[in-house]
Amino acid sequence: MNQYPIILMPDPVIQAMNAVPFTWKFSEPKPLPPSYKPQPIDVLLFFYKSLPLIIPFATIGLIASKNIIISFYISVGGIFVTALNFWQQQMYYLRTLNQYKQQMRDYKDLLAEWKKREIQHKRQIAESQKPEKIKQYRYQIIKDIIIKTVPPEGRIVSTKSQWVESKFYKNLQLLFPIKFITI
Repeated sequence: MNQYPIILMPDPVIQAMNAVPFTWKFSEPKPLPPSYKPQPIDVLLFFYKSLPLIIPFATIGLIASKNIIISFYISVGGIFVTALNFWQQQMYYLRTLNQYKQQMRDYKDLLAEWKKREIQHKRQIAESQKPEKIKQYRYQIIKDIIIKTVPPEGRIVSTKSQWVESKFYKNLQLLFPIKFITI
């Protein structure tokens, strides 16, 4: 059974009445930590591996000269070269360790900024999904639809007809004050 008044609404208006603001995913990639932490030099392993360097120095010293003092100096030279190599590797380790620590501090700062942006994004999404924001969003869509609507051909819009329509609307409001809802 039909009831009056029959209200027909265009499909775009019906779609606008059900529309919700678009939500987008936070797509900024999370910063990556430094990939490699330098490892300290194992002193015993280093000198154990350097024995093949020290022994030939001593052997060459003994072969080249039967003098024990020269052999001793050549052996000490081998130990000195090994110690110098160890010192250079230790300095390299300390430099890379300092660089790693700086990278970790930078990473922590980047991560904190990234988390702030992620939280801000979540707040914006939550704010856009509040009922009053959804209502405002739908209202704007309907308003845009109405503004773009063209009157049918042959209809002449005049100020007189607008005055008559507004007068009629006011009279209807006086007769039915509770029944009229305007959008």
